Amino acid sequence: MPDSTPFADSPVWGGIKDCIVKVVPSLREAEFTPDTRFDRLGLASIQVITITFEIEELFGIGIVDDGLDVFETCGELEVLVRRLAAAREVTA
Repeated sequence: MPDSTPFADSPVWGGIKDCIVKVVPSLREAEFTPDTRFDRLGLASIQVITITFEIEELFGIGIVDDGLDVFETCGELEVLVRRLAAAREVTA
C-alpha cells in the first residue's frame, strides 16, 4: 500500500531535501512541491550529480544505476527513492 504521508511531511522527502541543502545551502528556504522541476532550480550538472550521490549514500540505494534522467521533478525523485529503498529491503 502506498505511503499517504503528505509530500512536505514525508521523511523520505525530508532526507532528500537535507541532501539538496547540504550541496546547495542557498536552497534551504526554497519552496519545494512534488511538481518542482530540478531544471528550474538553477543547479549545475555537477550539483545534481553530487546531490544524487548524497541521496544514494543516505538511503543505501543506487539511483545512478537507473540513470540520472529517470526523474525531473521532486515528486518523481521521491517516488524513485521510495521504490529503490523498498526493493532494497525486499532483497535484503
